[in-house]
Amino acid sequence: MKDKNTHIYELFLAYVSNEITEKDAEELQNWILINSDNKKEFTEFLVFYKKTQSIKFKENFNKEEAWSKIVKDRGVEKRKPNLTIRHRRKNLLKYAALLIGIISGTYYYTTEFLFLEVENSIESEITLHSNEGGVKILLEDNSQNILNKKGEVIGRQKGNEIRYASTINSKKIIYNELSVPHGKIFNVFLSDGSKVVLNAGTTLRYPISFVKGKPRKVFLEGEAYFKVTKNKMDAFIVETNQLSTKVFGTEFNVSSYKDEVITNVVLVEGSVGVYKSGKEFDTKNGDPYLIPGQLASSKKTQKNIVIKEVDTYLYTAWLEGVLYIRNESFLKISKKLERKYNVVVDNQYKALDDEVFTAKFDVENISNTLDAFKKIHPFNYEITNNKITITP
Repeated sequence: MKDKNTHIYELFLAYVSNEITEKDAEELQNWILINSDNKKEFTEFLVFYKKTQSIKFKENFNKEEAWSKIVKDRGVEKRKPNLTIRHRRKNLLKYAALLIGIISGTYYYTTEFLFLEVENSIESEITLHSNEGGVKILLEDNSQNILNKKGEVIGRQKGNEIRYASTINSKKIIYNELSVPHGKIFNVFLSDGSKVVLNAGTTLRYPISFVKGKPRKVFLEGEAYFKVTKNKMDAFIVETNQLSTKVFGTEFNVSSYKDEVITNVVLVEGSVGVYKSGKEFDTKNGDPYLIPGQLASSKKTQKNIVIKEVDTYLYTAWLEGVLYIRNESFLKISKKLERKYNVVVDNQYKALDDEVFTAKFDVENISNTLDAFKKIHPFNYEITNNKITITP
C-alpha cells in the first residue's frame, strides 16, 4: 500500500503543476481542513514553490527537483510521483481554485487569479529561505531551531527574532534570506552579534556565519536598523540597489524600497562611509563619511550623493511602532500606510496625491489614521478586506 505521506505530497505536486483532478482536489481539500498543521504544511510547500519561481532556479517548475526536496525535508518514502493529466487544463484550474479558498477564504475560477490569492496569503507570513535549499514560515508565536543541510543547529527563532550561533565556523559563505511582509517587524541577531531590525516589506540576505578576513556583507531591499558589532579587521557592508554603506561598528538606518526612487542612510551613532553600489568606498573620489545626525540620500536617476543634517527620530520612529510624517505628500504617505497596516491603497482622488501633511501615529488603527487625514483635506474612503479605496 502506498505510504500516506507520499500520496499527499503527490497531490501537492499535482496541484502546483495544474494536473490535479476533481477527485484529488477534494481529497487534498479534506486533508488540509483536518487541522491547522496540515494547512501550515501545505502553505509551506506553496512557499517553496513560489520561491523557486521568484528566484528563477528553473524556468519551469521541476517536479523531480521538488520531489527530491520533499523527500529530504519530510522523510517521505523515496518513490517518484506518478503524475498524469487526466482532464483538460481549464477543468484542472477550476479544481485547483477550490483549494485556494482554503488558504485565502476567497474562491476564484480563472487562470488570472489562480495564484494571486495564494501569494497574498504566503506574503502575509515571515519567511526564511536558505540557498542550501528550503523555505520556512516563521510564526511569531512559535519557537524552533534553524538547521543547516547537515542538520546542525545554526540559530534559533523565538517569537519575532532569530539569533544565529557564533560557534559555527565556515570557510564558505552560505546565505539565508529573510522576508518580512507588510504589517510586521522582525529582529535578526547575526553570527557576529550584530542586531538588525527589519521593517515591514523588507528582505535581508546575509551569511549564516561570517568568514574571518572577509567583509561582513549583507544585502537589503526595504528598510532596516543596524546595530553593528565592532570589528576593526572585517568591515561590515550593507548593499542596496543604489547605495552601499561601509562600517566597523555603529548604529544607522537604511531605507531602500524598490518602489521608492530615493535610498536613505541615516547615521545615529559612530561613523560610516557611503558610496554608490557596484563601486568601492574611496574618499579620493568624493565618497563621504557621515557623522551622527546626518543623512545620505541618492536618487535612482542621479550619480551624486546628497548629505544633510536631520532629526534622526524622523527616520527611526518606526522602531517604536510610530509612523512619523513631516511635510510629505499623500502619494508617499500612502506607501507607508500600506507597509505599516498591511493594506492596499487605491487612491482614485488624484488631487490628494500632491497634498502635503505632517502627522504622528502610534496606536491608531487604519480607520483612525485615515479619519485624521480627512479632517485636513476631506475625502471619502471604503475598506474592503485589506483594500482601501479613496474617492473625492
